[in-house]
Amino acid sequence: MDAKSGKEKTILSIGVFDGVHLGHQHLLKRAVELAKEKNAISVAVTFDPLPEEFLENKVGIALTLLEEKKKIINRLGIDYILVIKFDESVAAMSKYEFCRKMEILNPSAIVVGEDFRFGKEAEGNIEDLKSYFNNKAEIVVENILSLNGVPVKSSLIRDLISKGMTLEAQKYLGRRYSIKGEVVLGKGLGKALGFPTANIYIDERKLMPLPGVYSGFAEIGEKKYAAAIFVPFRKHNKKPLVEAYLFDFYSDIYGMNLLLEFHERVSDVKEFSRLEDLQKKISEDLQKVIVSILRK
Repeated sequence: MDAKSGKEKTILSIGVFDGVHLGHQHLLKRAVELAKEKNAISVAVTFDPLPEEFLENKVGIALTLLEEKKKIINRLGIDYILVIKFDESVAAMSKYEFCRKMEILNPSAIVVGEDFRFGKEAEGNIEDLKSYFNNKAEIVVENILSLNGVPVKSSLIRDLISKGMTLEAQKYLGRRYSIKGEVVLGKGLGKALGFPTANIYIDERKLMPLPGVYSGFAEIGEKKYAAAIFVPFRKHNKKPLVEAYLFDFYSDIYGMNLLLEFHERVSDVKEFSRLEDLQKKISEDLQKVIVSILRK
């Protein structure tokens, strides 16, 4: 697509899209539908890092890292994804300058949520967008999606995951919350106790669920396994670490990427002075995980 040439019309959907939850999916699917109707190209315009990460120096709040976000958006049928690096120049951009940047993409329609804001200090709103693109592009405003009267928002999902309510978060994400990392060598305690686990370090930008034991699934390549996921308390200045016990899995996967999907929190994390007590707790937790997965 040569957007500057103006040869092809686009349908834009603009947003941070952190989590690409059901509300975001609704917007993006609407853009895909319009693109088909108007014989245009659908483009998702998004930002990285998150504005909160840059402006407020927040760490560990992202529901989706960029590659994960792009993968989910692509599945929805979007033709192109434009990632705008959120930095000082973007943060200082006026609402009119932002509109001029979007105009370069030659939109015939722009799909946004009713709470869409843009420009320096979020000064721009829907009316500003309509005013600027008057007779140039249709502004399609979608209401915030609600489930049982609850607005679907990234802030809600972050709150649920932070409280360990991953099963509830699934309803709004439209999928299980997931994390990904390379399998690294651990202390080998789990193996010594008869429960070998895969240890992965998580990108510090990624939101971690409340420490605890979760039922879930582990994906390696094309295969998926039922798993017990252990989120320990994070030690000061240590990278976030997660352990996973994969049921009916016996291969060496050190150095491989492991995707973990959280289903339900089944137990708290506890420390024991005796290995026998820890072994008993792990055994009990694994039984809870099995029950949780079977009733999913």
